[in-house]
Amino acid sequence: MSFKFAIIFACLAGLKTAIAAPVEGFNNKTVHYRREDSKQLWQESFGPLKDDIEPKGPDSLWFATTLKRLVELDFMSIQNIFTDKKAKFTAEELKEVHLQLTMNNEKNVPVTLDLSNTTKLIKNPDSANSNLWVTAIEAGALKLNHYEGLQGDKITPGSPADAMRMLTSMSYGTGETDGSNYNTKWLELFDKTPVFCKTYDRKMNYEGVLEANTWFAIVGYEKKGDSLTDLSEMKLIHAGMKEPVVVLVQQAIQDSKYFVGPK
Repeated sequence: MSFKFAIIFACLAGLKTAIAAPVEGFNNKTVHYRREDSKQLWQESFGPLKDDIEPKGPDSLWFATTLKRLVELDFMSIQNIFTDKKAKFTAEELKEVHLQLTMNNEKNVPVTLDLSNTTKLIKNPDSANSNLWVTAIEAGALKLNHYEGLQGDKITPGSPADAMRMLTSMSYGTGETDGSNYNTKWLELFDKTPVFCKTYDRKMNYEGVLEANTWFAIVGYEKKGDSLTDLSEMKLIHAGMKEPVVVLVQQAIQDSKYFVGPK
């Protein structure tokens, strides 16, 4: 894993400190995407949508959740991954599409994908329909063979920090909570950039609404009360859920092991 060491949210009290190796630039990988049965990446009228994503299993849920939250907040960041503008909306010409993905500390390493048979490159892509942008991104990520969980022919458990780095070139860090204290600054980023938390690998205390060992996107935060009677709430969702669940912030902190957000 290239992002081996965690950068802790400076604004989150109670986190255990860890240091990450410095990031010195990024690599724009050119991915060539080819199919015999030409189809569109997305519908021209709408662009890439969160409804194009449907997780196929627990192992890829973290990546599907990252994609879904990113396209919801900034669909242009997904469109910008595909550099061949002509092929974006023309189904008949979607024979080859170029993507740019980021890989830490390396630059301009081309990657070619022949997707005439996608099952040879990725098993069960998290695509909900015939739009191909999800399959293309996931196959390209596996072809890079660089990030933990994004290697081989299928997606396995990994971290949204790596996914966000690869998809946007932004530096994301991981914080580990002590299960008690927190600061609200990282919560307040929820509607500006994707922020995530991961629950412990055990049964949750919060009325069973948070699955264990699962990455959630933070999609809402409302401060209520004061330091003595803190009833603040947050909304959490993953790609397999239709609606977010509302939990008390204090309880979510208690039940969450890791947090991921921009440095």
